[in-house]
Formats: sequence, structure tokens, C-alpha cells
Amino acid sequence: MSKLSLKPSDFITGGGVPSDRNLNIVSAEFTYWDYNGQTAAITALKVAYTDDDGAEYTQYYSAGSPDRLKPSSDGKSLESVGDANGLTSHSNCSIFLESLVEAGFPENKLADDISIINGLRIYSVAKEQPKRAGMKGKPGDTKVVLVVSKIFKMPWDKKQKAEVVTEAVESEYVAKAAAIIARLAAAAGGSIGLPKIGAAIYTDPEILADPDHEKIAEVAFSNEVKVALLAYGFTFEGTNYLASK
Repeated sequence: MSKLSLKPSDFITGGGVPSDRNLNIVSAEFTYWDYNGQTAAITALKVAYTDDDGAEYTQYYSAGSPDRLKPSSDGKSLESVGDANGLTSHSNCSIFLESLVEAGFPENKLADDISIINGLRIYSVAKEQPKRAGMKGKPGDTKVVLVVSKIFKMPWDKKQKAEVVTEAVESEYVAKAAAIIARLAAAAGGSIGLPKIGAAIYTDPEILADPDHEKIAEVAFSNEVKVALLAYGFTFEGTNYLASK
């Protein structure tokens, strides 16, 4: 039995929290969940949230069958059962973790301890779940899962980033972020994904040494940076920056 990686790049193919608002992640743990007594228990990620009004919410993100995955005794990790060797990329748990990384959470910090996300302050949105064989529901029903759109404060941050979701960001920091991403993409052979950018922002010595590091991290995933990178010859497709052909 071994602990499973929570990093999106390691994924294998195979109740009622409001969206579109600021939320704080109070705690995250792996547990069993039976959809409030409606089905046999599954293995899931349980995330406790609070909003700016102090309201408390709990969301369960399905991770897989207990025949494949089980929570560790402290709830911080997932452990494999039998021949299971990773989270499937289409589970709600995986979708949630991928959104974290796409929003800028360093993938290298998502090793095998989910408590690393305790203390995150985020902006939440609803994302349509992938179609799954055997999923019950009325024809035409659209199932969604709560995911992360923007991160305002990392658990280890002393200061909170400005809570700006749609307003234009300052051009100076956009220019710096675009130059950094262009450098990283060139060094990576002409393309780079959001997870690697997020990791570099919090580990690259040159980036960390910049006095504007916090502002750069704040704007790195903005639409303004995507536009600025066109001047460097990079276009954004899916979750990757690619050198223009």
C-alpha cells in the first residue's frame, strides 16, 4: 500500500456550495461519503469552506471506489488499494485539484498531503462535469462541480493579494509576467503549461528575487498577460502557451 500523488500531472486517464464568490478553505481531508445515505460509500475529498458572511459550507469531491483508493488514517492522504496507481483524471477530486494548479497553486506542493491547501482564499466558479457512463440523472440535466477560478491568498502568504476578478491589472506587472513566461517557455523548448508556470513563480530564484514578485504572481494568469505574450510569439491554447507557427 502506498500514498498516491495529488499532482495533476500524475493523474491517470481512466453539497451545495455557492459559486461565483470569495471562499476560504478551512480544512480539506480525504474520507468516505455515501451521498447522504443515497448510495454505497465512495472515497472523496471533503473540503470545508466559509464565505465573507461567515456562512459555512461542506463540499465532497468524489475520488473513486474504496476498492481502489482509501483515506489514510489521518485523512491527509490517499492510499492505493490493490493495483491502483493514481487518481483518475475525470473524477471530481481531480477536476478540483487541476483547477487549483491552473489558478496558480504550485503543483510541486501537491505531493501527498491535502492539508497543504488549508488556509487558501479563492474565488469559486461552477464547472460542468464530464459525461460519465452510468451516471444517473434526467435527460438534459447538467451536473457541475465547484472549482477554483482565482487564488487571492496562499496558505503561506503573509499578505493577501488584491481581490480583483474582472478589473484590468497594472501594465507594469503584466509586462514583467509576460517576459517571465516567455523566458520559461523558450527554455522549455517553445511551450509551457500553467502548472509549470505556477511552480516556477514560487521556486525560480530569479523570479523570487524580483521585488515585485507578489504582484507578478497575482497577474501571471490574467487575460492581459495572455494578450501581452502575443508580442513574444506565444498563443494560449487549453492550459498551455505555445510558440506561434
